[in-house]
Amino acid sequence: LPVSNLLLRIEVIGAERFLYLPSLGFCLLAGLAFARGWGNSAPAVAACAVFVLLWWTVRTGARNASWKSENAFWSAMLASAPRSPLALTGMGRVLSQEGRHQQGRALHLSALAINPAQPNARYNLGKSFFEEGDLDSARKWFTESLERDRPHADTLAFLGVIAESERDYPTAVGRYRGALAVDPRHGTSHRNLGLLLVRLGKIESGKRHLELYVGFAPE
Repeated sequence: LPVSNLLLRIEVIGAERFLYLPSLGFCLLAGLAFARGWGNSAPAVAACAVFVLLWWTVRTGARNASWKSENAFWSAMLASAPRSPLALTGMGRVLSQEGRHQQGRALHLSALAINPAQPNARYNLGKSFFEEGDLDSARKWFTESLERDRPHADTLAFLGVIAESERDYPTAVGRYRGALAVDPRHGTSHRNLGLLLVRLGKIESGKRHLELYVGFAPE
């Protein structure tokens, strides 16, 4: 029920899971029809039931293949809905994770062309450029993400890293503190802020953040 779109309105308006409850009624009606027809023509009804079961078994096996990996899932989703911003963003993220950044970014841009408010598309573009070392483009998209999407600790932390790499330490400190304001348990920001404060001579403040980092991410 929480994800059925009945009690709470969610972003997705169509999904397989929305058919789970209606399917119960369908199965009950199918079982009733099977029971009533059994007495008059048992062989035909049995053959029909076996056919339906076999058909659904094959279809279920084929559908399960789409859940073997993120790549398989988003590929199947994109094939069925090529203009879905959600599918474009999901597949773009997977391609970037596989190192195919240019292809991934093209899908994110397509998603934004369809829906300029598509969540995470700008963040994913920023992360893709960051991983390729293009910090100017990364900063552009991370900044747009902050302006257009809800504040995200990872976005602020990335902007902190970029500012720190440019020796803009006051901005870096502000970005890390901003990330911690969004998520006080954001381990990366505690670590980066702690190390930066130690480098700036603020030993005790840096030490506190590093201790928090160790507590949140002991590995």
